[in-house]
Amino acid sequence: MDYGLGLMRIRGNKFTIWGHIGVGQAFMLYWPEGDVTLTGTLNQDELDVGILLGPVLQAVQQFQE
Repeated sequence: MDYGLGLMRIRGNKFTIWGHIGVGQAFMLYWPEGDVTLTGTLNQDELDVGILLGPVLQAVQQFQE
């Protein structure tokens, strides 16, 4: 993952996702190859947004294969 100017770049083997994860585990992510935007919030600082996004990123990678 690369981060700069408030923008994250998450690179998988065959995909790149752009976005930001913020306070309260709010997130906005964009997958340009699939023209898919994911937005949401968990409304809790204690929870890890990776719990939600991990399976999503795995599904994106499987879709690309």
